[in-house]
Amino acid sequence: MKIIQILTHSPSWISKKIEEDIYDGWHVQTARAIRKTTKEFQFECILPEKTLPKIISEEREGINYKVFPSTPFTYGREISLPMIQALKKMQGEEIILHIHGLHNYLTYTLCRNFRGKPIIIQHHGDCPPLNLLERRRALIPFAPILGMEQIIMSNSLKFVDYFFVLTECERRALLKVVRPEKIKIQGMGVDFNHFLPRQKNEARKQLNLPLLDELKILLYVGKLQKYKGCEVVIDVFKELKNNHNIKLLLVGGSDADDLYSYAKASGAVIICRQPNERMPIFYSAADVTLLPGTKPLTDWGGIGIALIESLACGTPVVAGTLKNFPGEIANIGFLATTKKEVIDGVQFILKNPENFNHCRAEAEKYFDWQIIAQNTTAIYRRLAKEYYG
Repeated sequence: MKIIQILTHSPSWISKKIEEDIYDGWHVQTARAIRKTTKEFQFECILPEKTLPKIISEEREGINYKVFPSTPFTYGREISLPMIQALKKMQGEEIILHIHGLHNYLTYTLCRNFRGKPIIIQHHGDCPPLNLLERRRALIPFAPILGMEQIIMSNSLKFVDYFFVLTECERRALLKVVRPEKIKIQGMGVDFNHFLPRQKNEARKQLNLPLLDELKILLYVGKLQKYKGCEVVIDVFKELKNNHNIKLLLVGGSDADDLYSYAKASGAVIICRQPNERMPIFYSAADVTLLPGTKPLTDWGGIGIALIESLACGTPVVAGTLKNFPGEIANIGFLATTKKEVIDGVQFILKNPENFNHCRAEAEKYFDWQIIAQNTTAIYRRLAKEYYG
């Protein structure tokens, strides 16, 4: 049985380092996680890339990687005819399409062209076309076009066998199109063997930061943008530092980000994007990780991988996206979006750190890659039996 893991957007829309998505995108991480639990599937990991003139193909460690040229319009609106043609040549094989990305042109095209094959879609935070109007009011003049896209979406997704979605909002949106038994709320996993708690003072020494008794550290991971609530994080820091010996670390920002100047003026420490192997040091050094988010993020974006990584390292969180945590949140942090809510949550955690000693165990129950892999494999096996006997 061959599983085709498909990422549906060009990496260059988001990053200049397209190799990161080609060899380590969510589609690849899913394949690797499943290969650790079973050898019964072959994996091919493919994606489009709008900057490439020809197909690239390579095999590494038992996984076939392919990149196909694509025709772009805007983000989420690109088509790769070479990819579709290559997949059509595999119509006679026993394959399952696992598509990463839900609301985009390539996904709709694949659903309609391969309706006779088993299809699974993993939602990664995008939203239905008409819901874009809630995110960006400037799109109102394009409402008729978005309405047509909504119709195409509805007609295409009925051919899908199963959906993994990040949020309850997305689940409810899909219920207008498909039956409830085809939908499961499940995101991506975290490697809990890599994101291990470090002794807090040891982590701080590695980062040349003051020790635990001398300073409290707030952590934010990601681009410095309003969408993730970074402005609220900075405002919270500006207020708390008046009465607390406290430092804010902003990891992953750059001078190209919208809030860079605002963050720099606040006195926060801005650190460029770090290699994955160094991130456990930052999470372990912090007292609390913040991600207030905005309504579009909390409605559609899931809990956020950075928060899961923080919890895996034993550091509690204050975040609006905690509403998407599948378990109880009392032992891992606070649900908070506004400045006042975030301040209240941070102050409680700083005063009562012993209440949050089980962050890792709570997160591991739902987000360990082994659990994600087992749940996904169960769907592969069921669909293989239904389609291929």
